Amino acid sequence: MDDVAALPLAAIDPLNDPNVQNQGPVNLAASGTTLPVQNNSSQVLQPAIPAAVIQPGSSRQLGSILAIAAALSVNVGKVCQKRGTQDLPLLQCNSTVLRMYVANYWWLLGFAMDVGGALLTLTALAMAPVSVVQPILGCGPGIVAVFSYFLTSDRLRTSDWAASGLCVLGTIGVGLTSVDSGGGPEEMFVSVAVLLLLFFMLSATGSEMMYRSRLLPLEVASSVSAGVCFGLSACSTRCGMKLAAGNGAAAPLAPLLGVAGSLVLTSTGFVAQTRGLKDGRALSVVTYSNLIALLVAVIFGLLALSEPLPQTATGLAGRVVALSLLAGGSY
Repeated sequence: MDDVAALPLAAIDPLNDPNVQNQGPVNLAASGTTLPVQNNSSQVLQPAIPAAVIQPGSSRQLGSILAIAAALSVNVGKVCQKRGTQDLPLLQCNSTVLRMYVANYWWLLGFAMDVGGALLTLTALAMAPVSVVQPILGCGPGIVAVFSYFLTSDRLRTSDWAASGLCVLGTIGVGLTSVDSGGGPEEMFVSVAVLLLLFFMLSATGSEMMYRSRLLPLEVASSVSAGVCFGLSACSTRCGMKLAAGNGAAAPLAPLLGVAGSLVLTSTGFVAQTRGLKDGRALSVVTYSNLIALLVAVIFGLLALSEPLPQTATGLAGRVVALSLLAGGSY
């Protein structure tokens, strides 16, 4: 052991020998040399951090893209359903009437696109706030205006095109003035959510009663009912996601309950809107229902889901202008 300790470093480490370094690569296995291994507990290898890390902003952007695809699918589906209902009776829970609807090519195509758009909406709501997704879905009047011109007998006036443009600008403005929560905790007020749910459902029931009393046309009453159902459908999915983030006993079942409630509400709104499309213009029905759905989602998101408002004066002014454009275009 003393002889080994007395040897110079080059004798036991070929990498430090100048003669060996000039001879090219060294085969340590062939030379039978074992290099000492340094065990330094203070140096701990850390796993490499991937270059592309998914940030909350990227998830929000992907949710917005999916919401755009959902808006396109849903609203083109509405136009196809309008094309189909021109030759069909009013939708009723009657086996003969239901078979006529299912046998109609245009209505069935619109139904499939509507369902596909609903699934895309659920996915978008899992990635972005409801106050961002629902305004994007409100761009429907512009889509309906274009496709109605080519697929249905509806002929739009100049005022109709102008109103569609105002609605599109308003929905884009609401989306642009939406803000993130900043990574802070998002609290859900269950009592407020229940009260808002009762208020909106009573509003939908009241519109139906006014139609039966001949105080409202079917076009408007169906649009109100459909808009309330569509807006609450988006809120139901978001509520399930928030409850799942908690530590309560119902957390594991919350997403399933939220999606189940969303499917029931979407189906109910679909039936109500189909009734309105039978006798009313596609543009009017979609515009009214989208406006109601937007108001329901924004009010529910702010009061029950604690989604933030713009913090700057410019942002607040932009939000007010956007909502004014929506109201003016819908009127």
